[in-house]
Amino acid sequence: MITAIHTTRVVPHLFAPYLEAYQREGWTIEREILGDCAGSYFVEIGTLQRVVQLWRVAEVGEWTARRARLADHPGWKTFRAAAADMILEEFGRLFRPAPFIPVKNLTSAADFVEMRTYQSHTGVLDEFLRIYEAEGLPVQLGHLGNCVGYFRSLDWRVDEIVHLWGCADLNERTKRRAALFSDPKFKAFLVKGVPNFANQENMILRPTPFWRG
Repeated sequence: MITAIHTTRVVPHLFAPYLEAYQREGWTIEREILGDCAGSYFVEIGTLQRVVQLWRVAEVGEWTARRARLADHPGWKTFRAAAADMILEEFGRLFRPAPFIPVKNLTSAADFVEMRTYQSHTGVLDEFLRIYEAEGLPVQLGHLGNCVGYFRSLDWRVDEIVHLWGCADLNERTKRRAALFSDPKFKAFLVKGVPNFANQENMILRPTPFWRG
């Protein structure tokens, strides 16, 4: 299984009109052709005016073929032409599930989703994932609960992971993460885990009004 994470950055003052136009003219076509949408979100906290979508396919060739079909669809062409001045840029990344996926509590349903992107130092990611599966993941699942997805990159920055955690609201997130970082087992894991990374980023996402997992 491959997950394509597609991001659309919209002109700030046109973000609401873009979402309305996409819901009205683009969403049905894209979902019909691309298939399994595992998540459609907008950025609540982080780099704003972005739509982040997760699409699942069996393999890379299928994704390429589906994108080609989408580009040729007359209705999609019409929508894209009308929305061209609203879009600043788009970019997509391909990921595969981390070796320990699926895990318990894996679900796409959440009112808030924290998306974390970690870039590891070269050549250490496999070892990190081994340690994380044994020592970090069980503790995180116990405290954070709702794992929306955990992926490693297939393209571009190959030593990168993206993981997503859902919660009902930001107060719940604060409480859960405070408990996590107070856990001695997680503190011990962090000593081993954090030095593997050169960069860590996060942002808070909300489901778009036309999608619910």
